Amino acid sequence: MKAVSVLSPAKVNLFLEVTGKRKDGYHNLATVFAKIDLCDRLTVRADKKDGPVTCRLINKSGCELKADGNNLAVRGARVFLSVFGLKNAVHITLTKRIPIGAGLGGGSSNAAAAMRALCIAFGKNPKDKKLLRAAAKLGADVPFFLYDETFCLGRGIGERLTPLACCGKLPRLVVAFPGVPVPTAQVYKDLRLGGPRELLTSQKSLRRLIILLKKGKPYSAWGQLLYNRLEQSVLPNNDRVAALQSQLRGEGCVFVLMSGSGSSSFALVGGAAEASRIARRVNATGRRVFSTRFHTTGVKNYENHGNPHSSDE
Repeated sequence: MKAVSVLSPAKVNLFLEVTGKRKDGYHNLATVFAKIDLCDRLTVRADKKDGPVTCRLINKSGCELKADGNNLAVRGARVFLSVFGLKNAVHITLTKRIPIGAGLGGGSSNAAAAMRALCIAFGKNPKDKKLLRAAAKLGADVPFFLYDETFCLGRGIGERLTPLACCGKLPRLVVAFPGVPVPTAQVYKDLRLGGPRELLTSQKSLRRLIILLKKGKPYSAWGQLLYNRLEQSVLPNNDRVAALQSQLRGEGCVFVLMSGSGSSSFALVGGAAEASRIARRVNATGRRVFSTRFHTTGVKNYENHGNPHSSDE
């Protein structure tokens, strides 16, 4: 069968509120996912004959990663085959750029990219309900990456998705990984949930953010609504994340936020030249800093996606 090559974009969370803890130990969220043009690439070839799922890794992320059965691209391919009752051998080549354990959803995106590539190869719908349910079991962010839309509102653990149409000019982003991950389990362990009045206020802000995005208002109008409840767990306990955010603000970035449970943070800026300048200035040993933009379906120039300014390149 013909090889299929797809982009595997990272994400940031423009808004992340934790609305409560579930009986199963997970937390309910209200979040706005946004894909960005910091991308990995997957090339997938399915054989006509039965066989295993294998993976070749080209690792440019600066982080340790294995191409074994625990790799999420491999697991995503296996889930696809299981959902549709297939046994074909699948060969994956993963070119990895997104930092690992950074709150950017790279592993989840890889799982979804393997599924999307196989959907193309076998003529399946990536929004098939069975596939979406199985994807959510791999990771709460995985279903989001099966959608084409740049922005989605996520509820539940993040798997209940509503695409958000956005018009107007979007800002550039500076995305910065401090070089070390933040343990997600510890972040949630240290979390203090907001009270009823606090949650009511944050939900009003979320609704306002969505309205402004839909109306295509400039980021100066909606940037002040960026919010991440998990910063309250991370910033007091992680000097590297706090220092990175402080430096971004020192470079004139007004709208700075941690993505997911960290450890990456991002800043919204007006243009490409400004984003590149800031990325160069906040770069330091051990960090990976990217000047990038929001990801839209159909962008072809992959090599310019996520222009890195990092110490290992």
